[in-house]
Amino acid sequence: MGTWRPEHLFTLQQSRQSYQHYQEQITACDEQIEKMLVSIVPRVDPAEMPLPPDRKHKQRGRKRKNVKQSTGFDLRTESYKLFGVDLTQIPGLMAMVLTLFSEVGRDMSRWPTVGQFVSWLALCPDNDISGGRVLWRGMRRVHNRAGELFRMAAYTLHHEKSPLGDYLRRMKSKLGPAGAPRQPPTKSRSSSIRW
Repeated sequence: MGTWRPEHLFTLQQSRQSYQHYQEQITACDEQIEKMLVSIVPRVDPAEMPLPPDRKHKQRGRKRKNVKQSTGFDLRTESYKLFGVDLTQIPGLMAMVLTLFSEVGRDMSRWPTVGQFVSWLALCPDNDISGGRVLWRGMRRVHNRAGELFRMAAYTLHHEKSPLGDYLRRMKSKLGPAGAPRQPPTKSRSSSIRW
């Protein structure tokens, strides 16, 4: 069955070897990340304060089947030790927690309020007001990598059964697909949802 021409078999062999090489490189990177995470002093000792149960998947009422972890170590436990809270419970942020840590760090005292943090991320509208008149209204053109993470997290919420997923779907129907992903990250300023 099929055509087994030598050039096709050669390309298939090359692709398989490339895939195996990349898997080895990813494993080496995961080991290096795990070594670096072990060297950082944790905020919380999981032995004293155990990790809370995974609320997100319990609410859905179904078990995840054959889910492969994207890292070679337990991302949820490591992020809990780093931040002192379980950030993986925030919809959309599961795989991006360590990238967020590398961009922002774990000292959030630089931003006294949520509004200041959202403004630093360039996720909120910025109005130029002079003499009581609004001169310009719109989003600031700042390329903040941490802000980009929150925007990417917002893109993943379309099929999420959570208040943020509902909000994104409502904004997509109202603003269209291009304008909607800017909305969920700024939702935390006016509600009890905490990033």
